[in-house]
Amino acid sequence: MASSSNPYPRNDKHAQAAYWFVQLRKSDCSAATRKTFDVWLEENSANAAAYEHVERAWRASAALEASASFDELRRNALIATVERPAKRSRRLVWSGAAAAAASLLVAVLVFAPSLYTPSSADDPESLIMQAALEGPASSVAPGAPRRTLSTSIGERSAMPLHDGSFVELSTETSVRVAFTEERREIVLLHGQAVFDVFHDPDRPFVVLAGDRRITALGTEFEVRLADGDVAVTMLEGRVEIAEVRAADTAEGGVEPLAVVSLEAGQRLSARVGVAEEIAPDVLDRAMAWREGWLRFENDTLSDVIAEINRYSYRKFELANDELGALRVSGHFRAGSVESFSSTIIEVYPVVISADPNRSDVLLINWRV
Repeated sequence: MASSSNPYPRNDKHAQAAYWFVQLRKSDCSAATRKTFDVWLEENSANAAAYEHVERAWRASAALEASASFDELRRNALIATVERPAKRSRRLVWSGAAAAAASLLVAVLVFAPSLYTPSSADDPESLIMQAALEGPASSVAPGAPRRTLSTSIGERSAMPLHDGSFVELSTETSVRVAFTEERREIVLLHGQAVFDVFHDPDRPFVVLAGDRRITALGTEFEVRLADGDVAVTMLEGRVEIAEVRAADTAEGGVEPLAVVSLEAGQRLSARVGVAEEIAPDVLDRAMAWREGWLRFENDTLSDVIAEINRYSYRKFELANDELGALRVSGHFRAGSVESFSSTIIEVYPVVISADPNRSDVLLINWRV
């Protein structure tokens, strides 16, 4: 999407509409940005409706336009509703203009309700998304608030945590989260998630996945748990990854074994056990799922369909093992069987047909 110092909101059309509204009003808005906006607007009617809603909210604040300085304040208020909270103190500094901006934010929240996270203790989901942490690696007190957060096949979900951190879940992923006043702890039960951590030295942020404990040091990273392997990919900052096992003591708990530090641009697979550097283009492809895409570069067809299948209830299978050695490059919309099928049959001498005995299986075979 269009480049900006403000991150593009990936999962909420109203937030996307607010983002585009801000971009188009900038004096240096480029033709490429306008073209990208046109493509977004024409994608579906929901986008157009969301943008119209934003425009109505803007016009509703027209009475405040007599102040030249308020126009910039109002723009910043719109931006603030679509960007992730910065890693900063939550202190608010009020002035007369800022108080006026607050009245606009009320209108903004009307068209971007999913961005508002109440902090009331009566709303357990706003406190964290919680988590049952029955595993032996847990150190959270039994009374900590708990809740499971999950996505089904083909779904993605991103939301703020109460402490200012963000968690973003990929397809068929489940986490259980528990925060106390002393510690923030999340268990990745299965799947793939990105954690954007608000730095708080007094409350460690720990992700438990399999037999690995990942301690964040103010950072953004991805954890994937699949087929018995834990893989951690660093996007920003640094984490410490410890292999853990249940402690053989009366108190229970866990004891750490080997500890490995991981920095931005590195990945560690527990199965391999050695941190590896990731080229920027490889990292971009690996993170494309966050934008709803799956990107491949000279990957085997067997590896490609394994990844494609994670995002769809209809699964591809190879009718001939030799097909798995074909090399595939390209990007495909996650969850779109049609996108992948149409490309494969155009590029390779293969056909795709429904399995007569299994309605959810599509067979890939050589073209006769």
